[in-house]
Amino acid sequence: MPVIRIPLSGESALAQNVAHMLNNIAVSLFGFTELAAENASGRPPPTALAELRLGVARVMQLASVLESLAAVDGTSTTVAVADCVASPGAAGASEPFDVQWHCEPSTVVEADPDRIRLALRTLAQLCALRSTSIERHIVAVDRVERALPRCSHCGRDIPDGGLRLTMALDRIGELMPGGARKSRRRGGGLADLMFAASGRLTHLGGGHLVLVTAESSVLVVLPDPSAAIG
Repeated sequence: MPVIRIPLSGESALAQNVAHMLNNIAVSLFGFTELAAENASGRPPPTALAELRLGVARVMQLASVLESLAAVDGTSTTVAVADCVASPGAAGASEPFDVQWHCEPSTVVEADPDRIRLALRTLAQLCALRSTSIERHIVAVDRVERALPRCSHCGRDIPDGGLRLTMALDRIGELMPGGARKSRRRGGGLADLMFAASGRLTHLGGGHLVLVTAESSVLVVLPDPSAAIG
């Protein structure tokens, strides 16, 4: 896989602007694509239309990766975990996932909520890339009550305690070292990019990213204020 140079802090604003422009173009194309599909009078969309849909989705996903890679160092603070999964005051539907609470939303963690929210959005797009049967994914939030595998991004052990934000992820073994060869047609290379971006954002936000192959899930683990992740 080619080495991706992470933008320096002075370049991040430009990278973010490019990401927003890509996303705006993709949203516009998506609207026209869906309008064309509706005008097909019930007939299955032609191959060209299906390919256009796929291309628009890839542009949106690449915009998400670019925005993620443009992020600079975050500032962890003591914050309610609810602020890490949705912008304060924002409607839940504004995020590309739904939240299942197995702890109090007011439970505090040590994290940068902006970075963690962006990591979760990128993971949601990664999950969407690898699943055609689910439109909105679920983030389950609960306490860490057992030992977890090492961080899949940095390889460090996960400290005890804290909270985990869990999302189901299909074909998880392909993202592991030595995993099955990726299919270019099914977005293997893009999946690698999105996973790397998610891991970087999670670390910038003060957490760890863990792949749990036995459960086909990916975890964002956030520390409690007394055991901040280094």
